[in-house]
Amino acid sequence: MKQRIKVVAGGLILAALVAACQTPQVGERTRWPPVDEQDTRPTPTPTDEPTPDRTPRPVSPGSTAPVELDPDESLPKWPKSAEDVSGPAVVALLEQAREARAEGRADVAAAHLERATRFESRNGFVWAELAAVYIDKGDYDQAEAIALRANSLARGNPYIEAANWDVIAAARSARGQAQASMEASARAESLRRELPRE
Repeated sequence: MKQRIKVVAGGLILAALVAACQTPQVGERTRWPPVDEQDTRPTPTPTDEPTPDRTPRPVSPGSTAPVELDPDESLPKWPKSAEDVSGPAVVALLEQAREARAEGRADVAAAHLERATRFESRNGFVWAELAAVYIDKGDYDQAEAIALRANSLARGNPYIEAANWDVIAAARSARGQAQASMEASARAESLRRELPRE
């Protein structure tokens, strides 16, 4: 009797497994969970209606004109000086370098700025000031090389780039490259014209 129950139970399990493994016939639904055959909900169809206008509108009631930005507000807000982006240690070194430069001690100013570049090696403002100090020192090749490096770190900041092109113009002028100096000056002026109005 027990053996017969085992055979019947085994047969039922086998039948269930075979039914579960059967592949669906053509046209037969295979989604899970099973879909009710009586489901008559409409299927959404794509339409050619235009997408809604998502233009920002003014907050004030009754107005239908879109909000327009002031032309200057569309320009990036570039930092104007090293103090805007530098840490306290670099700001202190910049102040010491400026004092030394004002006193005519270009070597001391350069030493302070070189130290500042070790704190913030990608600060374009610091490199731009260092390039200007090399003009004071009379090392025009080094001044231009540092100014070009500062421009590569400026990331498009016109305040840094305009100052660097002034240094490049001065270095080229000191080397007797009048045409190249005028081109550098023109670039500096072009950058200044693009600056936001104060």
